Amino acid sequence: MFALHVPLFVIFTRIERVLSGEPSLCLTSIRQCMDAAGDTSIWLYPLFLLFTVLFCMMFQETFVLRVRQWVQGKLLRPERRSV
Repeated sequence: MFALHVPLFVIFTRIERVLSGEPSLCLTSIRQCMDAAGDTSIWLYPLFLLFTVLFCMMFQETFVLRVRQWVQGKLLRPERRSV
């Protein structure tokens, strides 16, 4: 979770700034879209926390556990594997 929260926060704040500015400009010019972007707000931070926790749980379940099982299968003898 700690390795993922910083990149997720950067993405979240960029999206929040674009949405608080003039998002329709993004369809015509990315430069104008970024220039028109608004400021970030603390009011959406609870949404960010919820999104981060859910994303990290899904990442743990889908990626980390599969990698762990693969590594255990390659490195441990069958009688020493834990489930």
